[in-house]
Order: sequence, then structure tokens, then C-alpha cells
Amino acid sequence: MHPTLFRIGDFPIGTYGLMVALGFLLGIQYVVRAARKIPVAPERIYDLSLVIIIAALVGSRIAYLIVEWDWFMRDPFSLIFSRQGYVFYGGFLGAVAAVIFFARRWELPVRSLADAFAPAVALGHLFGRLGCYLNGCCHGDLCSLDHPLTRFPRVLDARGNITGSPAFLEQLERGLVMESDRFALPVHPTQLYEAAGLLVLFLVLHTLYRRVKWPAGTLFLLYAVGYAVLRFCVEFFRGDPRGWVIPNVISTSQGIALAVLIAAPFVYRKLRTMPAEAGKPARGKEPGQGTPPPRKGK
Repeated sequence: MHPTLFRIGDFPIGTYGLMVALGFLLGIQYVVRAARKIPVAPERIYDLSLVIIIAALVGSRIAYLIVEWDWFMRDPFSLIFSRQGYVFYGGFLGAVAAVIFFARRWELPVRSLADAFAPAVALGHLFGRLGCYLNGCCHGDLCSLDHPLTRFPRVLDARGNITGSPAFLEQLERGLVMESDRFALPVHPTQLYEAAGLLVLFLVLHTLYRRVKWPAGTLFLLYAVGYAVLRFCVEFFRGDPRGWVIPNVISTSQGIALAVLIAAPFVYRKLRTMPAEAGKPARGKEPGQGTPPPRKGK
């Protein structure tokens, strides 16, 4: 666990933020290459990527406020300006809505773009989950496997106060560890479980994008279904507070995952009946533009 990479004065540069930024950059570069087959100009991909970053941050933050509504009502400013607290599905839904709006406004093929983004989302999210592990957040519940990957340390600030890890603080509150203990009890490394699943999902989507032709939008739907199954399963091993649809039975993320799985067959049926998309590459040349017409023979 390495939550702070380095400091600039009193301002910490977090490992989690670095990994999320790296995931965004790699995802953007992937889409720039993948979108050549649509085609969409790289400049428009960069425009959409900026929209996605803003919408994802806002959406994930709003979702966290909803999940932690009681805390928000008690102390709204501390929660709003906290550097922690983001819900992936909130960011995902916010980004999807923003991309649909701007892609239509810019006359871009929405479903084909979604397919190009699908492997990139899995790739970027993979690095985000590695950042979660290094930060210690999104940790798992107690497990019987005592291994360095499963034990998060007690973290002290400059004054000797216990400020982390999240697993240690939660177990301290539950009376499972004492302040003198150096490590929390072993927990499932759920961040690594999900990262491994996302790696597999990325490889599958990347292969299918290159080799299989389906109705536009199908690959993104496959990503949504694959991640819903992965997230639903991993949630059973999570131990951090994250909101519930049915208390201690179905978490908020599991509820959203179930909704995705229920809707998926109907969405796929709709995709099969939709006409082919038409779009134009913006801020770039149309295919063949700039090439002089062939000369006619005399």
C-alpha cells in the first residue's frame, strides 16, 4: 500500500490519482487507434475524452453523495470537498450520457464509437483498480488467507494519529484490531480480483473488435454485461461501506449490475433491428479528401 507517491510542500500527490490518469491516457490512445476503422478524426476523440473525464468525475461524485446521503446531510462541505469518494457506476453513467449528447451534436456514429471505447474503458478501469489497491480503498471483507497482498497497514500522520488504511480504520471501529497493531486482519484483495477480471475482459473485447463484425453497439453492450457479471461477483467479497439496495444483501453496484443484465437482451434485440449508422469525421479529412482525381486517358 503506497497511497502517497510524493509531496509538493504540504500537498500530497496520490498514487491513486496517478494510476487513474495513466488509465485515462492509455484508454484515449487506444480509442484514437481503434476509431480509424469508423473513421473518426483523432481531434474529435480528444474532444470526447475531455468530456468523458469531466462527466465521469461529476457523475461518480454525485453517486457517492447519494450513497453517503446521511453523511452529506450531517456535514455536506466535508464530503463535497473530500479528496475521496467516487462510485464507478456513477461515473460510467455520466460519461455515457455525455458521449451520447456530444456525439449526436457533432454528427458522429454513436454506436460505432461506443464499440471503439469498450476495450478502452476496461483497460482504463484496470489501472484505476490497481490505484485502489495502492491507496487501500475498496478493500475486501475478512478472509482466512494470511498473505502480504491481503494485509493493509496502520497509517500514521506526522502527529502520530491513525489516518489509515481504510481496512485498518474499519476494523479498529469494529474492535477487531487495537491501535497498537501494525496491520489490519487479512482481507480479500478485491481490487486485484477486479483488476484481473478487467484484464481478461479487455483482451476479449480487443480480440472481438478486431475480428468480429456485429451490429454497431454490440461490443459495448458486451462490455457492460461482462463488467456487470464481474462486479456483481466481486461485491460479495467487498468489506468497505458502499451503500445497499437491500441492506446486507444487494449492494448499490449489484443493483445496477442486475439492471444492466436484465436490460441487455432487450437492448441487443433493438441493436439488431437498427439501421446502419452514418457519421462524418470532424476536424479531419474525409476519406480520400486531398487526393487528386485520376487523369483520363487521351
